Amino acid sequence: MELAQMLAAAADQGPTRADWLAAWAALLAAVGTVGTFVWQARALSRERETRREEVNRLEADQRHAQDAQARTVVLHNPGCGGNRWVSIRDYGVTLGNYGMYPITNIRTTLTHRETQQDLSAGGPRPLPVLKAGDTQHLSWKVDGYNVVWPPDLDHRDLPNLFHCEVAFTDINGIRWVVQPGPGQQPSRVFDF
Repeated sequence: MELAQMLAAAADQGPTRADWLAAWAALLAAVGTVGTFVWQARALSRERETRREEVNRLEADQRHAQDAQARTVVLHNPGCGGNRWVSIRDYGVTLGNYGMYPITNIRTTLTHRETQQDLSAGGPRPLPVLKAGDTQHLSWKVDGYNVVWPPDLDHRDLPNLFHCEVAFTDINGIRWVVQPGPGQQPSRVFDF
């Protein structure tokens, strides 16, 4: 019975110094735990942002590498033949693949700018592949379409009468279109 009386007496006394120390220690532990969670959440957020930036940088580098390979495909030396100041007989351009990889599925289109007439039927058949470092001369017969030589046009400006496009697929399976002219840049084709 004495033990019960001692416990009842201790309960009536209120909190002791040890009780207060234990309460403050529990409060500090709770604050420390919350602080740790906040610190870890901020660290996780920074880690995610760093990873997102790294993924974006890697994707940009990959896209730049793909674009660089496509930029090595060039159309040059566009020209026309025919009876000067009468009619144009043909149009030609040289396709060069100066990259390290072949291009495939090469298709061409040619349109007369003034009449918007499609002249592709008189052109080259699709090429299955053009190896790295190779060139191919592409030509279209346009004399059956009655394309006249404009009287005020110099022979060097004749290629500008036509809109020529060459579409190809690169080694990564990306479809591109390139046009002759200064500063030519290939463009990605998203639906073909």
